[in-house]
Amino acid sequence: ESTRGGFWSDNSGGECWEKLIVLANECGKDLYVCLPMQAEDPYLEKFARLVRYGSDGAEPYDHEVDNPVWPPLNPNLRLYVEIGNEIWNWGFGSTQDCRIRAEKEIKDQTADGKLINYDGKGNYRRWHALRTVRASDIFRRISGDAAMGSRIRPLLEYQYNNAQNTAFLTLD
Repeated sequence: ESTRGGFWSDNSGGECWEKLIVLANECGKDLYVCLPMQAEDPYLEKFARLVRYGSDGAEPYDHEVDNPVWPPLNPNLRLYVEIGNEIWNWGFGSTQDCRIRAEKEIKDQTADGKLINYDGKGNYRRWHALRTVRASDIFRRISGDAAMGSRIRPLLEYQYNNAQNTAFLTLD
């Protein structure tokens, strides 16, 4: 088993997405993942393809294959996808990164920067929400409209019971 690394087995977080998918499949349990805040679109696309089609251990397939080296997530299981984690928690580096990215987008007046700063009140929470929408769009393109909500469930999280106004500030 250790000789079959999977295409993300060497990442800095230590996750091997293929092995987590196998675990979910074997246990018959839905998969909840927190994808890195720093993940760019190509990374998210590869992950979406991995979930749908599996991989050869180096790259995810872009279509269904017989006997994949690493199987996709079983079609009867759901995938819950969160971009980053605890973005309200300033002790996490991803919150800092989110703030920096939002400020850069606004300063550079990119299309996304203009969108999150439409009223002059752009901030990291809006950037995080927009990043979650962009990730959802990628999963929709790979898995199709019918999978969204029923099988693929993008999440924009906040603290339970709106602790520290996290729901209010995130959804504002």
